[in-house]
Amino acid sequence: MEGVVNSLRTYLPEDRFFPNHNAYSGTVYNTLSYKSLSLYTEAALKSEDIYYNPFAQKKEIIGSSLGKLEQKSGSVLYGSLFCQGQTWYNS
Repeated sequence: MEGVVNSLRTYLPEDRFFPNHNAYSGTVYNTLSYKSLSLYTEAALKSEDIYYNPFAQKKEIIGSSLGKLEQKSGSVLYGSLFCQGQTWYNS
């Protein structure tokens, strides 16, 4: 954490943020089946966490540069559909 704070000290005020020490996450998933058809769904959430974004523009005293630390929350949704049954080809 000390390295993150030292890096943030070099940022201009518009790019600085107060780092959190803790991050929390959670996942919910389910499989729904009917006969030979199955649907799997999953959702995951994450509280604000610090990460390095190589594509974000960091403001400098003169101009800007690519890459900076950011603190954002995140989420992801995933799903898959599976059908089990006869083969669709002749062997």
